[in-house]
Amino acid sequence: MFKRESTRGVTTRETNPSQEKAGSVQAEGLPGHSPERAPHDRFLRGWFPRCAAVIAEVGIAFFIRELVAHRHPGFAPFITFYPAVLLALLLDGIWAGIAVTVLATIVADIWIFPPIGSLRVNDPYDILSLGIFFTFGVSLSIVVELYHRNRERLAANLVEQAVARERSRQEAERRLRESVQAERQRLLDVMEALPAMVSLRGPDHKISFANRGFREKFGDPGDRMCYEMRFGRSEPCEDCETFLPLQTGAPHHREVTLPDNTLIEAYDFPFTDLDGSAVILEMGIDITDRRRAETELKRHREHLEELVAERTRQREAVHAQLEEEIRELERAKQELSESRARLQAALFSMKDSVIITDTEGRFLEINDAYATFYRFKNKEECVRSFSEFSDLFEVCTIDREPVPRDMFPTRRALRGETGTNVEYRYRRRDTGESWIGSLSFAPVLAEDGSITGAVITARDVTDRKRAEEALRESEKIALQREQFQALAERLRRAREDERTRVARDLHDQIGQILTAIKLDLTWMSRHLPRENDELRDRLNGTISLINEGVRSVRKICSGLRPGVLDDLGLAAAIEWQANEFAARTGIECVVFVPAGDLTLEGDQATEFFRIFQECLTNVIRHAEAKSVRATLREENGELVLEVADDGKGFCESEVSESLGFLGMKERAQVAGGSLDIASSPGIGTTVVLRVPLHPASLTNGDNAHSDY
Repeated sequence: MFKRESTRGVTTRETNPSQEKAGSVQAEGLPGHSPERAPHDRFLRGWFPRCAAVIAEVGIAFFIRELVAHRHPGFAPFITFYPAVLLALLLDGIWAGIAVTVLATIVADIWIFPPIGSLRVNDPYDILSLGIFFTFGVSLSIVVELYHRNRERLAANLVEQAVARERSRQEAERRLRESVQAERQRLLDVMEALPAMVSLRGPDHKISFANRGFREKFGDPGDRMCYEMRFGRSEPCEDCETFLPLQTGAPHHREVTLPDNTLIEAYDFPFTDLDGSAVILEMGIDITDRRRAETELKRHREHLEELVAERTRQREAVHAQLEEEIRELERAKQELSESRARLQAALFSMKDSVIITDTEGRFLEINDAYATFYRFKNKEECVRSFSEFSDLFEVCTIDREPVPRDMFPTRRALRGETGTNVEYRYRRRDTGESWIGSLSFAPVLAEDGSITGAVITARDVTDRKRAEEALRESEKIALQREQFQALAERLRRAREDERTRVARDLHDQIGQILTAIKLDLTWMSRHLPRENDELRDRLNGTISLINEGVRSVRKICSGLRPGVLDDLGLAAAIEWQANEFAARTGIECVVFVPAGDLTLEGDQATEFFRIFQECLTNVIRHAEAKSVRATLREENGELVLEVADDGKGFCESEVSESLGFLGMKERAQVAGGSLDIASSPGIGTTVVLRVPLHPASLTNGDNAHSDY
């Protein structure tokens, strides 16, 4: 807080000692601020010195003015009083400046302006001069005082800000120190609680920290060096590796043997202390007991290996004795073994599943095919009784009707029934897997005719049944496909017939009608009087429209069924179509056709021509080609049409099922040939159509060339 003494104009600051200390430290660096004296402090103290100074200042100014005015009568009256006012302001503040102004005004009124010696002034200009001087002096005093006060407040604010910054810095440093101390204390607490020997040591080998484990092992380090505590030495070890991490910057691992034969596994880490010094953080683990245990374990292992070797020799002797006894038994049972071996060979050589049961339904013998047929992983997982079998499997007839347990093949055979190639559907209850088996079963009869068991064989016919079903489905699909192809061929023929009929009707009927109308209008135009020019012009326009209609009819007829195909043959039709294509699109079309005539069976020529048209249509729609090359040639008894463009091409896998290509392939099959399409992006497309030629159509003529 600031407090101003109104009588003296001196500002003092009430702060506590610490604030004053911080403020003085910061204020020393402020511009224009001196720790000894503020800008507004006064030199003079007390009323008497101040009054004396005011009188002296005015007197000196008046004396100087009189001296100058005596030599220069026109000298300005107040020219020396202005410095006096300013000097009083600078030395003693606002009240001194006002006092000098008032006293100078009175002195000028009495001793400078006439009448001399009187306060009365007669000249208005003199009164104005007095007023201006008085106003200026008072105003200057006020302005200078306001300046001093503003500068004073600014200095106080700067000091307060400097003090606040200093306090913030000191508080941040204090918190940082406390945080570092707390973190260090937590680290030391953690190291203190570790079940290992942890210590901090500097390059001088002095231990600055040792945790509980270290103290329990070596005692309190005090001022002792590490080599004194651990090895009882008076100087550092020659081969000491403790401080290697300070050189490499990486942790170091080693094993140290102490004088008391204690084995320590040591880990050395580079560490930076609070004061920034580099020290070593070493963590040691006593592995003496562990090494002893490892040595003892190794000794016991060697002893155990000796015992095992001795036991092995004893077992080999016993084993040799048992082998001799077994050989005796095997010779005694050789005949039985050979008989059983023949039975086993017979069983396991069979690809069909074989089960031999007793009268209780227990499975006495099964072969490997049994596990495969009944979907077991191996023979060990196979069920070995009828009760387990019936719990695991669901059995149905081939018509999917459930079979009761007493009608299972095993039960039927034990009742004396026989069966051959009886088909059943099996399903495992645990996995849900199902299949179809063909079973044969019969009872095993003793010499007296009694039933002693049963034999059941089974064969997996699932694949065969599926194949039969697939064959029936494929035959059905093939029949449907043939029907669809026949229907498609019939539709194509009907469409071609309809096109031919429509083209013929358009040519014969509409064409004749238009021609007749044209002839009549031409006759009328010729027989009109010469003065009917307007009517003649209308008739000529109508005749032009009729000519355009005739051309349209011809174009429609050609599109429906080109007459050149029926009149001149396939080669000429292809040349004509190429000419039309080039004229309509502006794309260059080069055609090579045989010079001789070609004779094709049935509608082969039509299918050939339509495929060529479809190729040109695809060039227009998709290829973006600049030229097309078409070749019609005979090759190995076949008529080959090859159409190639230099367009952008495509990936065959993307359009292999498109309707356009499928339609072209269907037409090729109808013509009795094949269609191949080859294309790649950027290199164009090539379509090759091959159709077997009728012997009468084979010629030896050279190819004719046409370029449009």
